[in-house]
Amino acid sequence: MPYVLLAAGVGVCILSGIRVRQISDSQKAQIAGELWAGESGIRYRQISCFAKGQPQGNGSPDLYLSSAISLNKEDIANIRTNIDAVVRAASEKNSGKSGSSSDDTGSGGDTRLWIDAYSAEADCTVIREATDLKAADSAQVTLTGVSGDYYLIHPLQVLHGAFLSDDSLDTQKIVLDKELAFKLFGSYDIVGSHVTINQRSYTVIGVVEHGGTKIDRKTSGDLLHAYVPFDELVYLSSGSAASSDLAAIGDTSGTADLAKDTAGGTGDAGNAGDSSVLAVSCYEVVLPNRIEGIAMQNLVSAMETAGKSEKYYLFVDNTDRFSFLRLYDTLFPIGDTAAERMQYKLPFWELSAETAESVSIFWWVLFLAGAGTVITSLLAVYAAFGKRKAEGQ
Repeated sequence: MPYVLLAAGVGVCILSGIRVRQISDSQKAQIAGELWAGESGIRYRQISCFAKGQPQGNGSPDLYLSSAISLNKEDIANIRTNIDAVVRAASEKNSGKSGSSSDDTGSGGDTRLWIDAYSAEADCTVIREATDLKAADSAQVTLTGVSGDYYLIHPLQVLHGAFLSDDSLDTQKIVLDKELAFKLFGSYDIVGSHVTINQRSYTVIGVVEHGGTKIDRKTSGDLLHAYVPFDELVYLSSGSAASSDLAAIGDTSGTADLAKDTAGGTGDAGNAGDSSVLAVSCYEVVLPNRIEGIAMQNLVSAMETAGKSEKYYLFVDNTDRFSFLRLYDTLFPIGDTAAERMQYKLPFWELSAETAESVSIFWWVLFLAGAGTVITSLLAVYAAFGKRKAEGQ
């Protein structure tokens, strides 16, 4: 019997280890730190910061609610400046250089030491206009507005064309996922085609494929996905007043401007407000972590310098988040992490990672059970050999 239990324990350990590895590898949006580090020898951490906005009942993007608890593109610009100064100073200190030069450090030089991206989501209808051969078609879509190095942090598989780039002056571009492309056009070879959102025309520049695991399908919901430049989300703004809750949280600055910017309806470029009224729901960075914990410290410090208190935001360290110790910290105290995350509107890739964490915890528990069985079996075998040896003497 001990030998049977030993074999079973080893089998459970191997199976559990394989499954944890498979789950970790399937979460492509969580490994930007490792990918960016490459063979540089520098350790990096990928960190996400989630912020709150004012939800809109019709699926429009969340609006900037308060400088205390929200992020917008102007806040991101200030945070970027603060991060770049810290990373540049640390790089010069480690390399023995004096002074600063954007040619070899910082986010804008030839050698980039860190990357970042920000995004927000909205629900909308994407329409393919009728042609001589096909009737018009439409689909309900989760539209993600992105800016920065989104594609480097989320390495989607590009099936045709290319992903969005901040370098382009033309913002009326869109990237569809494969399922949406096939629903509207019957193919993913559709670069140059056009779709309409809120009476605004967009040129398709690429088609991508998301992860096809059960976890991805479970957390993505029934909606298809598409991507546009972040500023384009302003054309989906519902126009509802965003200032009603500002007084409740003690920040009434900018109320009149915000009401003016969000008034006037949607779908009309002439009536659209400044995209700074949009709330950034997720800000992501990949930072050097030469000293353990320094990447997170630098991000929090950069945000506080920009007037953003750590307690109002949710920070998630994505690097190694499926390791046993990290999962233990996530699980305990039981329910504490889940309760905190429920306060934020999390994007589909983070929901997928949370589900992957739960599944990984199950397999880690099985691994520990298997390891316990192996140890118990080995002790039983050792005791049996010891007893036989004693009887032989």
